[in-house]
Amino acid sequence: MAYILEVKYYNSLLVRKVMDINQTPFPKPVWPGLPWNPPQYPSFPGEAQTQSSDSIKNWFVEESRIKGGYNNPSVSLGVRAYLNEENPNQEYRSSSLIYSGVFNSRTGINNTNVFSIGESITKDLNPKDGSVQKLFAEDTNLNIFQQQKCSYILINKNTIYSGTQGAAETQGAIPVLGQVVPYLGKYGISEYPNSFGFFGNRKYFVDTERQAVLRLSRDGLTEISNYGMKDYFRDTLANLNIGYKPKKLFWKFKTGQTFNQPVSTFDITFDSSINSCDIFKGSIFQVNGDPSVNQQNALVNQIVDNTDADPPYYTITLNQPIAITGNPTLEPEGYLVYYYKSDIVANWDNYSKNYTVSIQKTPSYVESEINYSTLSFDERNNGWISFYGFKPSFLFSRAGKFYSTTGNYIYQHNIGAPGVFYERKVNSNISFVFNTNPSTNKNFQTVSYEGSNGWFISSFTGGTSGPTIVDPINQQTSASAVTITERAAAIPSYNEGYYSENGRVFRGGFNRKENYYVSNLLNNTPYKPEQVLSGEYMTGIKGYYANVTIATDSTTSPNAIKELWAVGTTFVRSS
Repeated sequence: MAYILEVKYYNSLLVRKVMDINQTPFPKPVWPGLPWNPPQYPSFPGEAQTQSSDSIKNWFVEESRIKGGYNNPSVSLGVRAYLNEENPNQEYRSSSLIYSGVFNSRTGINNTNVFSIGESITKDLNPKDGSVQKLFAEDTNLNIFQQQKCSYILINKNTIYSGTQGAAETQGAIPVLGQVVPYLGKYGISEYPNSFGFFGNRKYFVDTERQAVLRLSRDGLTEISNYGMKDYFRDTLANLNIGYKPKKLFWKFKTGQTFNQPVSTFDITFDSSINSCDIFKGSIFQVNGDPSVNQQNALVNQIVDNTDADPPYYTITLNQPIAITGNPTLEPEGYLVYYYKSDIVANWDNYSKNYTVSIQKTPSYVESEINYSTLSFDERNNGWISFYGFKPSFLFSRAGKFYSTTGNYIYQHNIGAPGVFYERKVNSNISFVFNTNPSTNKNFQTVSYEGSNGWFISSFTGGTSGPTIVDPINQQTSASAVTITERAAAIPSYNEGYYSENGRVFRGGFNRKENYYVSNLLNNTPYKPEQVLSGEYMTGIKGYYANVTIATDSTTSPNAIKELWAVGTTFVRSS
């Protein structure tokens, strides 16, 4: 059946069809191609009004001229996109840069969302050096830190080279991003942009692949990890998890729940050592022994902390319903699995004027107080000055003060009692080696120190008491090359070693003589087979050298600063 429409003048007409003709019990006319009717238009085309399935009335005619006048403006599709690509495929270029139009708050120009492909707005770097991890603008240059390389790009200028004049900068009709100038040395920032920190013209970062901590300044790249700490950083950075490692959190269903059909929201309980910061959206939900749960698709969408309840629990919402088999009253159990990699957190301490870096084999949001090493580099001493007893999530300086965050809290450093980090007291300690006359087997008799009251010897261990002897005939280690490690008993501080007998005062640890704290060494080596006298009946520690750890106690002026200037020992040649 045809439909006839009479017009009085030449015009452009469109024939449309109502889309929802299959809706029951009656079709619902809407404007085709839109999920809603345009404002100030009829709720649906007049010709499409129908209460039947008449296919003719499911078609209507739309006029393309405004007000229907001859040669009036047409109804257009509106503003179109700047570019309509035939094949809009995503392209991932991790080693390239792109910039948008300008932003000028004074004139109101904001072209930050304009990326004109008709202009040269990209700059490609060497993809062999890995992805761009960090950008840092300095003066009129842009520093670029890739995984395997450091370089900088000239901004609004280029450099030309000649045989007589050398390098000279030029300006004029040149791109925004000029030449890429690499820094000397094959160093990068790996995958740890959070290891970056800067002060003045010095930039610091960590290259885990080369086990190096680096400083970038006017004289180029310098391995500051070589300043007395080369072996330490080599071993510590080599043990980081480069790839992502899984972590499991054990859970049980909260009792009193019934599951008669697939569910996506339910309550679970954890071990008391786990808090809500350990649970992450996107974790894989696993039920032990239940193959009906698709572990790759059952992901955590939402977590509600109900730990104030008695007993505490969490409400978990998954991205899709899952069928729980078995009897929930038997408390089925499983895991929440998420993935993490090692982390390095660093920044400049503007209070102490140090570069502080925290190397974390397990990041702070996974486990706290373990598997980390936080230490500082001081430019004035050109060396690493101290380890610290805190594991931060983030470090930053503000208005001459140094802050760190952990969990949901922020802390200011260098205030309050010394050695207190995150409301937890950490006693300071220093480990060193006595190694005078290294080829002489010695008997260490005493130990002394010069400094404040409140230090004690927590460990005093002798080195190997004999060299390794190799049989010259069969090139095997001789049976006489016995390794003996002797150790001394702990030496209490001046105050903690105090005791009295019959009204007389004695010191069981350090005693003070001429402003020095001195103590003899009591042998505490375990008994060895065929040994004539055990350690408790001997004084002195035998060895070619001695490993010593001296620390602050917890009772002597706990809120005061304790200083240590020198530590010494007396020894005699061992017979």
